Amino acid sequence: MKYLSLSMQVTFVSIGELSKESTNKMLSSMLCLPTRLTSSLATIVHQKTCGNAMFIKEFLKSIITNRILQFSVKSRRWIWDDDVIDLISISKGVAELLSEKLTMLPPSLIEVLKVAAAVGSQVEESTLKLLNKDPLAFRLQLGHSLPLAVQEGFLEKAGPVYAFSHDSLQAAVCDLIPVFERKFFHKKIGTSLMMRWNTLDPN
Repeated sequence: MKYLSLSMQVTFVSIGELSKESTNKMLSSMLCLPTRLTSSLATIVHQKTCGNAMFIKEFLKSIITNRILQFSVKSRRWIWDDDVIDLISISKGVAELLSEKLTMLPPSLIEVLKVAAAVGSQVEESTLKLLNKDPLAFRLQLGHSLPLAVQEGFLEKAGPVYAFSHDSLQAAVCDLIPVFERKFFHKKIGTSLMMRWNTLDPN
């Protein structure tokens, strides 16, 4: 039996992350709405998916299935609630993508994330500010780093509370703290908070 050898040329196309603007144009086209109306939705979707086209598709499929994004016959257009969509947790796949980006973040942001992760899965902004009052313990750039952490999808903000967008992200940040330093790192946070609280306690 003779076999024919076929020569095939294969082209690989690499699709990078979509920008927030590209995500907005895509949603505008899909929902048949002007970009000014889809801008807020695009911001949330981009944050929840890291601009990954596959994750965007899955995320949109999920919110349509759960009727969070739905077509209104009365309004004759697609409608949604930004606040409800913003509460949806990111997927494990997106968390893994974010974990890979950790080492590429600015050192000041990594330091804030380390402290937040050591405190727990969520932390109040007042606690971080309290820690920052001890210059010998921490020098956190909260004003810049906290909004950036939310913008990049690592943290989610609900009022005065910041929470990691996925448990695996908190674990990944904790892994950035060398094992032999973790005990000292936690002790430094606990000691600093205790000193601050004692200073604030009128009794």
